Amino acid sequence: MVLAALENKCVSHTIGKLATITKSPNMSPVMITRLVVPVPEFESNIKGGMLSGVYTEEPINFGDLREAFAVLDQQAIWELVLAAGLETMARALLRNSDLSLTEFMRHALATASGTKAIATHFQLPESDLFAAGLFHNIGILIIANAHPIEYNQILSTIAGSQQTLEDAERNIFGFTHEEAGGTFLMSMITPDVIWQAAFDHHSTAETNDLVIGSVRLSANISHQVGCSLGLANGHSSIPAGLVSKIGLNDVAMASMAQKMGEAAVKASKLT
Repeated sequence: MVLAALENKCVSHTIGKLATITKSPNMSPVMITRLVVPVPEFESNIKGGMLSGVYTEEPINFGDLREAFAVLDQQAIWELVLAAGLETMARALLRNSDLSLTEFMRHALATASGTKAIATHFQLPESDLFAAGLFHNIGILIIANAHPIEYNQILSTIAGSQQTLEDAERNIFGFTHEEAGGTFLMSMITPDVIWQAAFDHHSTAETNDLVIGSVRLSANISHQVGCSLGLANGHSSIPAGLVSKIGLNDVAMASMAQKMGEAAVKASKLT
């Protein structure tokens, strides 16, 4: 399935650029521009996301990325390029899928906003937490691309049932989107915690890793506030003690919910 995704030139070119950008959160805007411009779809989605205000605080209209990046801070540029890169791959890999691109990105961006809010609360570097939240569900794209007919049947079958997405995946394929996504990211992207979070984001097992725990919590909350990929039964309950184990108070949770809601509203503009 990983190889099938990489056979798509847009995907292979985009993930190659993202692999370099993801591990270098302090990369200069000039270097980022040089990396993304050779992939027309990637550049187009960055510009479209800025023009619509999906990836920026306000809509920005520039014909040249260098001019646009000149008015944004480096962290904002890095985050919007990662998000637009995920959008680029999602557009390519969901072509034959009944899964909504908009719903997929709403969940991804809401989750990433949640993990970033946790990093902000603890005054930690935001990059790993943001990227882990953003890419955690990439395995859905990998499976939907390789087996579109079977995956569309899964989406239809679980609608209105008590069966979760990962249970249906395991019944059909013998593994879940966690394993598919973790394998894809392990092959292409560092640091390790990003693919480890993809492998474990539905697990209820104990973890002392703040990134993994934050992705689990943010992904779960995303489902519960309506960023559910269009699947009403796409999540389980939050593991007992996860919030207190991470160390979040009511103020932090309120701020986190607000940021996630704002990201979901913005992502709704994607079509």
